[in-house]
Amino acid sequence: MKLFAWYVQRPYEKSGACVVLEGEEGCGKNIAFEILKNHVIGTRYCLETPKMKILTGRFNSAREHKILTVLNEAANVKQSSHEDQDELKDCITESTCMIEKKRHRSLSSQGL
Repeated sequence: MKLFAWYVQRPYEKSGACVVLEGEEGCGKNIAFEILKNHVIGTRYCLETPKMKILTGRFNSAREHKILTVLNEAANVKQSSHEDQDELKDCITESTCMIEKKRHRSLSSQGL
């Protein structure tokens, strides 16, 4: 709960932490995220995806300006390349990350 409070109280700072929730399908792992997304932070600053490539791929502008990101079915992280795992770790811990949009120059962002 302290981490969720961090997202609300310090949206301009990265927490440098990642929460992993495991459980049976349909047990409500996304409830806290849905509340934060829809009632506290807003959909503009949240990203929910089942695909790690959205976060770690070359064209990763979907993660720009995001305060909270949910990687659903994260079991695919274990099956991903070492390079993708390192990129995901950097997204979580580094203060800035490179964002690349199609047909645009790369830029540095403080979002996830």
